[in-house]
Amino acid sequence: HEESGLVVPMKDPSATAEAILRYFNDRDLLKKMQEGAYLHIKNYLTIDRTIEQYEEMYQELFSV
Repeated sequence: HEESGLVVPMKDPSATAEAILRYFNDRDLLKKMQEGAYLHIKNYLTIDRTIEQYEEMYQELFSV
């Protein structure tokens, strides 16, 4: 997706190193990812959104 970060396979140090080097070598990509991560946090990790998600979870857990 490359909107807010790079995805690498778990327990794959080579892939992790390659992703880090991409950021190091491509400052435009790094800036794009930083901006995307900021927007994701700003839009989806708000207190209102968190409360909404907890309410949904409790409704699912306790509904009969």
